[in-house]
Amino acid sequence: MDSIACQGRPVHSEQHNSHKPAGTYAVIYLKGDYYEADQDFQTLLKYIRENNLTPGAYCYKEAVPDEMALEHETQLVTRISIPV
Repeated sequence: MDSIACQGRPVHSEQHNSHKPAGTYAVIYLKGDYYEADQDFQTLLKYIRENNLTPGAYCYKEAVPDEMALEHETQLVTRISIPV
């Protein structure tokens, strides 16, 4: 998980020993640049609103697999999750 802005929501960071609590999450995956996820985040928020869910206070953004295991950043898959 990374310390990036999630549209003003606090973000937990794996680099800072954050803990992701168990629970139900709305999740979206994207392939490509880890730092260019704003459109996908908006898509996830739209899904949450359209399904009458209430987003939690935090969002989580994780590289899957770890970016160090890949040859090029275009291979990176990112998971964005928001508790609902």
